[in-house]
Amino acid sequence: MEQTTSKYQMLMESLKSQGKLHSLEEIFTPEVTMQINSQMEAVRREYRRKDAESKQEAALVILNA
Repeated sequence: MEQTTSKYQMLMESLKSQGKLHSLEEIFTPEVTMQINSQMEAVRREYRRKDAESKQEAALVILNA
């Protein structure tokens, strides 16, 4: 386990020295986080809408059976 950890750390240091590794704080600015949250909320609304339609269709099938 220790060997795996040190290999991982060596890889991370190598990527960092090459400028290929960036911290998440640089990527997830407040604006980006708000945009992601907005997109996720839109997906949740769509899911809830489809779920409600599905339940409504199931109820109609049961009533007509």
